[in-house]
Amino acid sequence: MAKPNRDHMIDVARQIWAVAPEMSPGSVERMMSFCADDLVMEWPFGPPEPCVGKPAARDFLLANLVEFDAFVNEGVFCDEAQGTVIAMGYSQGRNPRSGKPYRNRYVLVFQFGEDGLIHRWYEYLNPIAVLAAAE
Repeated sequence: MAKPNRDHMIDVARQIWAVAPEMSPGSVERMMSFCADDLVMEWPFGPPEPCVGKPAARDFLLANLVEFDAFVNEGVFCDEAQGTVIAMGYSQGRNPRSGKPYRNRYVLVFQFGEDGLIHRWYEYLNPIAVLAAAE
């Protein structure tokens, strides 16, 4: 099977970014539809352990929902030969549990398999912003 092409990978990254502001069970399911069952989702500056497997990633996202007012994509870059996409942007919103404002910047790195699905998802964000919005 051939590696996924550039257009497919960029389209998937943009679709994930587009549905992220909703942050509902439905939007999380939509994000997971682009991921392989053996997905590994990591936050290098966040939780110490990665989420291994699509169910673990889904559960983590559902347990950490944020109400976003804005989720702005500032660019998507692709290395087709490596099957990797990098998406950058920022968000503004609030933590629904604490009511505190939440603003952050993101660099998302998606590594695709030959099946066209995301197998590795790295999410770089500012952990201080996460703590500031916490309960």
